Amino acid sequence: MKIVVIAIITTLVYLIYLNFTAMHQPIETFNSGEWKERSNKLLTHDPGCIRGGMALDLMESKILTGLDKPAVLEVLGKPNRAAATSLGYDLGQCHWDWKASYLEISFDNDYLVKKLKLISPTL
Repeated sequence: MKIVVIAIITTLVYLIYLNFTAMHQPIETFNSGEWKERSNKLLTHDPGCIRGGMALDLMESKILTGLDKPAVLEVLGKPNRAAATSLGYDLGQCHWDWKASYLEISFDNDYLVKKLKLISPTL
């Protein structure tokens, strides 16, 4: 009985954690021009989740999968973070803790898009 209670409490805590760390933004159809335009809005003090919905669409539709780095830069514009094998694009404040989130795009050894991942701040 004790193990069942511990399992239930652990599950509830985990579900609450997932709720507070998940992005609460509806999917929005990706539009390259709008994506680039919204990068300027990220400079405001409290931008909200400016590009989160489009980031979800990029992940779900796999629009970028297989593109090379120059093609991604053409579609998304200048990244906020760049490394040899990844690019990062700020999304705004897309989580309950009001910290900024970003979309990380990883490239394989041939510099083709391999993976898209939402990065949220650690608690």
